[in-house]
Amino acid sequence: MLVSKKATRGGTEIFVYCQDRPSLFARVVAALDKKNLSVHDAQVMTSKDGHALDTFMVLDQNDEAIPIDRHPRIIEGVGKALDETGKITIPKRRSPQKLQHFSVKTQVLFLPTKNGRRTLMELVALDTPGLLARVGAVFARQNVSVHAAKITTIGERAEDFFIVTDLDNQALTSEHQAQLKAALEKAFSRANK
Repeated sequence: MLVSKKATRGGTEIFVYCQDRPSLFARVVAALDKKNLSVHDAQVMTSKDGHALDTFMVLDQNDEAIPIDRHPRIIEGVGKALDETGKITIPKRRSPQKLQHFSVKTQVLFLPTKNGRRTLMELVALDTPGLLARVGAVFARQNVSVHAAKITTIGERAEDFFIVTDLDNQALTSEHQAQLKAALEKAFSRANK
């Protein structure tokens, strides 16, 4: 894992390279959330040889780059999370009052892919603290593996794309898609109250 010492686009880049495994995405974003970091942008990929190549652009609670003196604690926290195997826990955080003035309806859409071997999912939601940690926790509970992701934040709106499979590396069935959609919508309806 590497943390850039130089601010990029107003934030701090964190690069994670390791053997891919179930719930890896969920563990990394939960660890970042526990350090009060907001993922503003991310690129998540899995190489052909089964390694995760994940880059996260994060901001601190003041929407600024992470001070260098915090880098060792972030590296330690994410490193510990990568070694864990138990239940993924995420801290409960309240949405900032400024977000209560915005209304972004949570949308979960499944889009067709060329070969049909994986599932493409689009998530649009209000960009609340811990959003990706909640998404990751739902993926873990629903036995969904993330093979690629493009995380984008536009103002108060998160527009995220995920290429996912089940734990057997197969595209999600219609039933699994419906269960995942319901679980995500439930997670966000509770979080936005």
